Amino acid sequence: MLFSFSTSMDLDRICKLIVNLIKVETSSVNHIHCYGGNRLTFKQAISMLSEAIKELNWSISEYSCVEFEYKPKDLSLAVRKHWNETERFGKPRVIVLSRAEALRRFKKDTLQEIIGMFKNKKCFILMTFTHIPWSKIESGALTQSISRPVVFNIPAVGHESTVDKISTQLGYNKSFVEIVVGIAEPYYTDFELLQHVVSTVAKTCAAKNIDIRGDIKPCANKIINLCKDIKEDFAFPAGIFGKQNCDYLDYARLTKLAIIASYCASYNPPATDRRFFYARKDAAQRKECTKKTRVEHESFHETGPRAFEYQRVFMIFIFFWDYFSTLDSDLKNKLFDLDFNGQIMNLAEYGIVKLVSASESLDQPKYKCLCSFQFANKIFCALSVHDKQDLRAFLYDFAIN
Repeated sequence: MLFSFSTSMDLDRICKLIVNLIKVETSSVNHIHCYGGNRLTFKQAISMLSEAIKELNWSISEYSCVEFEYKPKDLSLAVRKHWNETERFGKPRVIVLSRAEALRRFKKDTLQEIIGMFKNKKCFILMTFTHIPWSKIESGALTQSISRPVVFNIPAVGHESTVDKISTQLGYNKSFVEIVVGIAEPYYTDFELLQHVVSTVAKTCAAKNIDIRGDIKPCANKIINLCKDIKEDFAFPAGIFGKQNCDYLDYARLTKLAIIASYCASYNPPATDRRFFYARKDAAQRKECTKKTRVEHESFHETGPRAFEYQRVFMIFIFFWDYFSTLDSDLKNKLFDLDFNGQIMNLAEYGIVKLVSASESLDQPKYKCLCSFQFANKIFCALSVHDKQDLRAFLYDFAIN
């Protein structure tokens, strides 16, 4: 039987309930699934659970499923090693799989093998954390259910909690953090990115002799304008401008393709898709544009990202998959394992794209790309082997008519 617990409970109460389920000797629970929330919430939950589980004299091990997206057998071997240790020494263990949405891209037999180790096994419990229900994970790879977890819907960390945590961790004035997070939060929901934004603005304020330690009201407008001036930096982790590529970013290659496809969909008129993504010979035979046309193009780009339909960005993604698979043979075998909806959801979680369509338009969702050109271009250059080519070759603003 599948149990589901409401978001009306706070995180502390949910963690206590999970621990109580684990420590009951007669319990038959072998899989607990936590969804909803965001990565900050899950980090807090896993930290709280780790302390409580260790007090029970249990062991706990955590793995990020994203790291095993293209090597799921390695995750299976890691879980098998812990299973053997539990079998041999009898010490109970909890296996935590964070970013569990990546399990949708595992092959059916591998996923069954991993889940099967926890069935009918006392003191060996699986806990999965992700933003989607378990039913959506199974539906991507299985024709029948292989796990019936106890489900907890965890509430996301609210705006006030985010501000409090950033203010405490970075040591900045809470009123200052409130202003910056209020501006950045609609675009970048990831906690680490928000921290980076606040830190970047604070350092810039210090360089411009703007005092953020006392009363913020006299300089609030300066801070707001400063946020707008440096908004292009928001999507960059510290130090990215000094790197030659962005391979170190924690994005899989297919996710990188989704990023550049989303950027092109937001900054290219739909009427130009045939020119850039279907008629490749036309794209290679451009004439030099006039000064007037170039100014019009720049104005178009400066008006900001436009919303795009799911089907449109998916077709652009297919083009880039084909384009880069000629350079990377490993990509050719990955398309049919792809859940593109999962890729878009991941980008939304990172704060790179945002769902802008109304809730009643779930059959035809629309998104908007929020990252800067520099960020998307770094992603493109990391994938490309051509030193002289960048994302400008596929953007209307920079194209030559």
